Amino acid sequence: MLAHSYERVMPGRNYVASIRDFGGFAAESMKKRKRGCEILNEVLNTDKYPLTVMDRPIESETAKIVENSYRATILAFLDEWSLYAERNGVDLIKVIKAIKMRPTHSNILFPGPGIGGYCLPKDGGLGVWAYKHILGFEDDIFKITPLAIDINDTRGYMSGNLRATLFAIWASRLPPQIF
Repeated sequence: MLAHSYERVMPGRNYVASIRDFGGFAAESMKKRKRGCEILNEVLNTDKYPLTVMDRPIESETAKIVENSYRATILAFLDEWSLYAERNGVDLIKVIKAIKMRPTHSNILFPGPGIGGYCLPKDGGLGVWAYKHILGFEDDIFKITPLAIDINDTRGYMSGNLRATLFAIWASRLPPQIF
Protein backbone atom coordinates (compact mmCIF):
# COMPACT_ATOMS: atom_id res chain seq x y z
CA MET A 1 0.00 0.00 0.00
CA LEU A 2 1.29 3.43 -0.94
CA ALA A 3 -0.82 5.38 1.55
CA HIS A 4 -4.28 5.58 3.06
CA SER A 5 -6.38 8.71 2.83
CA TYR A 6 -9.96 8.76 4.00
CA GLU A 7 -12.65 10.48 2.01
CA ARG A 8 -13.84 13.72 3.54
CA VAL A 9 -16.71 15.04 1.47
CA MET A 10 -19.34 17.62 2.31
CA PRO A 11 -22.42 17.46 0.08
CA GLY A 12 -23.68 20.67 -1.47
CA ARG A 13 -22.25 23.58 -3.39
CA ASN A 14 -18.79 23.21 -1.80
CA TYR A 15 -18.45 19.53 -2.70
CA VAL A 16 -15.23 19.85 -4.74
CA ALA A 17 -13.61 22.23 -2.25
CA SER A 18 -14.36 19.80 0.58
CA ILE A 19 -12.24 17.20 -1.19
CA ARG A 20 -9.50 19.51 -2.43
CA ASP A 21 -9.01 21.59 0.71
CA PHE A 22 -8.72 19.09 3.55
CA GLY A 23 -6.33 16.26 2.91
CA GLY A 24 -4.85 13.82 5.29
CA PHE A 25 -3.22 10.45 4.84
CA ALA A 26 -1.04 7.83 6.44
CA ALA A 27 1.96 5.96 5.09
CA GLU A 28 3.95 3.27 6.86
CA SER A 29 7.40 4.16 5.51
CA MET A 30 9.29 7.37 4.74
CA LYS A 31 9.54 6.43 1.05
CA LYS A 32 5.77 5.89 0.79
CA ARG A 33 5.15 9.05 2.81
CA LYS A 34 7.32 11.11 0.44
CA ARG A 35 5.58 9.70 -2.64
CA GLY A 36 2.14 10.17 -1.07
CA CYS A 37 2.95 13.82 -0.33
CA GLU A 38 4.14 14.36 -3.93
CA ILE A 39 0.91 12.95 -5.37
CA LEU A 40 -1.45 14.71 -2.97
CA ASN A 41 0.37 18.04 -3.30
CA GLU A 42 -0.51 17.92 -7.00
CA VAL A 43 -4.25 17.44 -6.51
CA LEU A 44 -5.06 19.04 -3.16
CA ASN A 45 -4.89 22.68 -2.08
CA THR A 46 -1.93 22.06 0.24
CA ASP A 47 -0.64 25.63 0.07
CA LYS A 48 -3.64 26.88 2.02
CA TYR A 49 -4.56 23.62 3.77
CA PRO A 50 -1.41 21.60 4.59
CA LEU A 51 -1.57 17.82 4.58
CA THR A 52 -2.04 16.01 7.83
CA VAL A 53 0.33 13.04 7.70
CA MET A 54 -0.02 10.14 10.12
CA ASP A 55 2.17 7.11 10.65
CA ARG A 56 -0.33 4.28 10.21
CA PRO A 57 -3.53 3.68 8.23
CA ILE A 58 -5.43 2.82 11.44
CA GLU A 59 -4.74 6.39 12.64
CA SER A 60 -6.07 7.88 9.42
CA GLU A 61 -9.23 5.76 9.45
CA THR A 62 -9.74 6.41 13.16
CA ALA A 63 -9.61 10.16 12.42
CA LYS A 64 -12.51 9.74 10.00
CA ILE A 65 -14.55 7.59 12.37
CA VAL A 66 -14.01 9.90 15.36
CA GLU A 67 -14.82 13.00 13.28
CA ASN A 68 -18.08 11.53 11.98
CA SER A 69 -19.04 9.95 15.32
CA TYR A 70 -18.52 13.31 17.02
CA ARG A 71 -20.77 15.09 14.53
CA ALA A 72 -23.44 12.37 14.71
CA THR A 73 -23.39 12.53 18.52
CA ILE A 74 -23.76 16.31 18.52
CA LEU A 75 -26.67 16.05 16.08
CA ALA A 76 -28.39 13.43 18.28
CA PHE A 77 -27.87 15.76 21.25
CA LEU A 78 -29.42 18.66 19.31
CA ASP A 79 -32.36 16.48 18.29
CA GLU A 80 -33.23 16.03 21.97
CA TRP A 81 -33.04 19.76 22.61
CA SER A 82 -35.06 20.47 19.45
CA LEU A 83 -37.88 18.33 20.85
CA TYR A 84 -37.62 20.12 24.19
CA ALA A 85 -37.68 23.54 22.49
CA GLU A 86 -40.62 22.68 20.25
CA ARG A 87 -42.69 21.34 23.15
CA ASN A 88 -41.94 24.38 25.31
CA GLY A 89 -42.18 27.15 22.71
CA VAL A 90 -38.48 27.94 22.88
CA ASP A 91 -36.75 29.44 19.84
CA LEU A 92 -33.75 27.11 19.76
CA ILE A 93 -32.07 29.06 16.94
CA LYS A 94 -32.12 32.18 19.15
CA VAL A 95 -30.73 30.15 22.05
CA ILE A 96 -27.89 28.75 19.92
CA LYS A 97 -27.05 32.22 18.55
CA ALA A 98 -26.77 33.46 22.14
CA ILE A 99 -24.49 30.54 23.03
CA LYS A 100 -22.33 31.22 19.96
CA MET A 101 -21.48 34.68 21.30
CA ARG A 102 -18.85 33.04 23.51
CA PRO A 103 -15.67 32.48 21.50
CA THR A 104 -15.25 29.05 23.09
CA HIS A 105 -18.70 28.00 21.85
CA SER A 106 -18.75 29.57 18.38
CA ASN A 107 -18.78 26.21 16.59
CA ILE A 108 -22.03 24.86 18.06
CA LEU A 109 -24.20 23.39 15.31
CA PHE A 110 -27.76 24.31 14.48
CA PRO A 111 -30.25 21.44 14.44
CA GLY A 112 -31.35 20.32 11.01
CA PRO A 113 -33.88 18.08 9.32
CA GLY A 114 -31.60 15.02 9.28
CA ILE A 115 -28.07 13.97 10.07
CA GLY A 116 -26.83 14.31 6.49
CA GLY A 117 -24.23 12.54 4.44
CA TYR A 118 -23.69 8.86 4.05
CA CYS A 119 -20.79 8.53 6.51
CA LEU A 120 -22.28 10.06 9.65
CA PRO A 121 -24.93 7.39 10.14
CA LYS A 122 -22.59 4.42 9.74
CA ASP A 123 -19.06 5.33 10.81
CA GLY A 124 -19.58 5.16 14.58
CA GLY A 125 -21.18 1.74 14.24
CA LEU A 126 -18.35 0.62 12.00
CA GLY A 127 -15.82 1.71 14.62
CA VAL A 128 -17.64 -0.13 17.41
CA TRP A 129 -17.97 -3.27 15.26
CA ALA A 130 -14.30 -3.18 14.16
CA TYR A 131 -13.13 -2.73 17.76
CA LYS A 132 -14.69 -6.07 18.63
CA HIS A 133 -14.64 -8.11 15.42
CA ILE A 134 -11.47 -6.97 13.67
CA LEU A 135 -9.27 -5.71 16.50
CA GLY A 136 -10.48 -8.48 18.82
CA PHE A 137 -11.38 -6.58 21.98
CA GLU A 138 -14.16 -8.03 24.12
CA ASP A 139 -14.82 -5.19 26.57
CA ASP A 140 -17.64 -2.72 26.08
CA ILE A 141 -15.99 0.73 26.09
CA PHE A 142 -18.48 2.38 23.72
CA LYS A 143 -21.58 3.82 25.42
CA ILE A 144 -22.27 7.20 23.78
CA THR A 145 -21.64 6.27 20.14
CA PRO A 146 -24.24 3.44 19.97
CA LEU A 147 -26.77 5.62 21.80
CA ALA A 148 -26.23 8.48 19.29
CA ILE A 149 -26.73 5.98 16.44
CA ASP A 150 -30.00 4.78 18.00
CA ILE A 151 -31.26 8.34 18.47
CA ASN A 152 -30.36 9.33 14.91
CA ASP A 153 -31.90 6.14 13.48
CA THR A 154 -35.20 6.71 15.23
CA ARG A 155 -35.53 10.49 15.20
CA GLY A 156 -38.04 12.28 13.08
CA TYR A 157 -36.43 13.92 10.11
CA MET A 158 -38.35 17.11 10.73
CA SER A 159 -40.20 18.75 13.53
CA GLY A 160 -43.82 19.69 12.92
CA ASN A 161 -42.97 23.38 12.43
CA LEU A 162 -40.17 22.64 9.98
CA ARG A 163 -42.33 20.17 8.05
CA ALA A 164 -45.09 22.80 7.73
CA THR A 165 -42.58 25.47 6.66
CA LEU A 166 -41.00 23.25 4.02
CA PHE A 167 -44.43 22.27 2.71
CA ALA A 168 -45.41 25.95 2.45
CA ILE A 169 -42.22 26.73 0.53
CA TRP A 170 -42.78 23.75 -1.79
CA ALA A 171 -46.45 24.64 -2.35
CA SER A 172 -45.60 28.28 -3.07
CA ARG A 173 -43.46 27.18 -6.00
CA LEU A 174 -46.24 25.18 -7.68
CA PRO A 175 -48.06 26.68 -10.67
CA PRO A 176 -51.32 28.46 -9.70
CA GLN A 177 -53.46 26.07 -11.80
CA ILE A 178 -52.62 23.24 -9.38
CA PHE A 179 -54.80 24.89 -6.74
